Amino acid sequence: VTDIAVLPDCWCFQDISFVPVDFAASSLLDMLGSDEPVLHLVHPYTVPWDVYSDTASQLLKVPVISYEKWLSKLQTASQATDRETAKHNPAIKLLEFYEHDLGEAESVVIATDKAVRVSPTLKGLRKLTREDVELWVAYWKKVGLLQ
Repeated sequence: VTDIAVLPDCWCFQDISFVPVDFAASSLLDMLGSDEPVLHLVHPYTVPWDVYSDTASQLLKVPVISYEKWLSKLQTASQATDRETAKHNPAIKLLEFYEHDLGEAESVVIATDKAVRVSPTLKGLRKLTREDVELWVAYWKKVGLLQ
């Protein structure tokens, strides 16, 4: 098994806008029947990527390396075609996405004003914190996604 055992120092976006699945589901219900033709389901209160990467790095005891080095490790791991490697490296499934020049995406800002107006759930979200990452990592370990 080709194990990457590192985290990238930044995501394609400097800030993350993850919405926990239970809040995403409630937000979608809030949005049903809205007159707005387009609503973006992203967290309206973004946080820096390092809230995730630094916390996960400490919990998993793995280093944070540059995005370029991380991508190179992912590409190497993807060349091992056995199922076990893919199972232990789920990011391989998104390799094509990661290989795009994601630097241009930094200038994209997804407006959330309409979604927040329509969804009390989105409006009431709190910023993601270290504690959220701790819960995610604990869950991922529990279900066997991480060791």
